[in-house]
Amino acid sequence: MARLLPPTDEILARVADLRADGLTWEAVGREVGRAARTVRRWPAKYHDRWLLFQQSAEVQLAHASESEAVLVLRRLLRSKDEQLAWHAAKTIVDMRINLGKIVAKLPKLSADQTLPPEMIRLFSFLTGLSDAELDSAIAAIRSTPPSPADGNDPGNIPGPA
Repeated sequence: MARLLPPTDEILARVADLRADGLTWEAVGREVGRAARTVRRWPAKYHDRWLLFQQSAEVQLAHASESEAVLVLRRLLRSKDEQLAWHAAKTIVDMRINLGKIVAKLPKLSADQTLPPEMIRLFSFLTGLSDAELDSAIAAIRSTPPSPADGNDPGNIPGPA
């Protein structure tokens, strides 16, 4: 049976964006050409990667929503009805406070979860290898003589001897 590859960063980011926009798993699956059952499992299966993209999507959505709402509220600030203008001003202030609370509630990523994209791609590639393929790659690296220029010793790579 063919082993399924993990989703690319681009697809996982798109899925996080669609979920943040409120789409169901079924609709998200249709958008990215995957089964709803498959994409529904990604947040748990690719937890660390998912957190990065989910946090980004939620912050972007919050900013976009706030911008749209502020535009409407700013129009209401110019109302001749003083009570309406006061409520619009109060709402703008409350929105700023609530945005800070939303950001504070987002999952905090530890230092080892804030990896550069190339490290995430490498991790995705390595986790896509079978045990035999990974053992073969490690053996190939160990059999390569060290380069005097960089001082690397392939014998120091941990793994089965």
